[in-house]
Amino acid sequence: MQFAKDVQVEWIERHAKVLSNLLSCFEEAGVRYVILKNDAGLPYVNNAKDVDIVIEPGKYRIAEKIIRKCYKDNDIKYYNINRFERLRCWYGVDIDNRFAIHIDLLEGFLHKGFEMFPFEVLINNSHKNENGINVLNDTMSAVVLLLHSAICYHSIKIKYAKYIYEVYNTGKSSFESILYNILGDSCTQELMQLIEKNEFKEIEKIGNKLSKASKFRLLLKRPLFSLYNLVDFLWEKTCRSVFNLEKYTGISPDNLMIDYKRIINLFQCMRQMVLENLLLSSILEINSVFSMYAVQKHLSVYIIFAHVYCLI
Repeated sequence: MQFAKDVQVEWIERHAKVLSNLLSCFEEAGVRYVILKNDAGLPYVNNAKDVDIVIEPGKYRIAEKIIRKCYKDNDIKYYNINRFERLRCWYGVDIDNRFAIHIDLLEGFLHKGFEMFPFEVLINNSHKNENGINVLNDTMSAVVLLLHSAICYHSIKIKYAKYIYEVYNTGKSSFESILYNILGDSCTQELMQLIEKNEFKEIEKIGNKLSKASKFRLLLKRPLFSLYNLVDFLWEKTCRSVFNLEKYTGISPDNLMIDYKRIINLFQCMRQMVLENLLLSSILEINSVFSMYAVQKHLSVYIIFAHVYCLI
């Protein structure tokens, strides 16, 4: 398993070309977007394993057509789409050239049916970076990192904590204003005091409290909108976990051949990619790629085989 820990993502010129092409097409089609985090250097540099793009709610169908065409135009023949709420994870693979890319499209920023960060708030706190990519300003970026890490993961990376602390100290009033709109006065004051003391471990412990405060506040501000999204989230989760309906998984591969020889070749290619520390960051990433072959006939045995083969 040591090789899996050593695997690094290599963001190369081709990744930059695909991302630039995609974002340019979004702008031409009038699909507003903003990069959510880890945006420094994009599209030419990316230290993360993927790219998170928040798109305007209601525009996913247009964005879907654009990203399909973008993958096709860039010779990415195989792809898999996994859906979680309004998030669609697009895993693309060019087998012949050992290339893979992972782009997440978020139709708004929701957590368990509740909109954590309204799209208009994100857009109003964004700007173009030096390479012409629409990214969040420092204050909004720090708030997103803070709440997303504390609420969704109950853990804040050290590098994120340092960044949040630095941004907080350069603009406390604007930081507080954004937090107040999301959490209300009580939680905002508590959170501000903990940031002031640089006690991010304590912030991790109140993730559930922050989550409840943000959801309650949103329920009061937009009750029908929140209830609709909550019901949609619960129904999707039920369909995915109980009924296993593909309609609600969001998986819609186009170009897939259930060809066993082709699958074996794919395993060999992916194993080599892992052994050479190229492109894919973990066995989980490989699982997502292999899943696109298994989904149509539920060939779970091949997923298991893939893990075993890669460990040989």
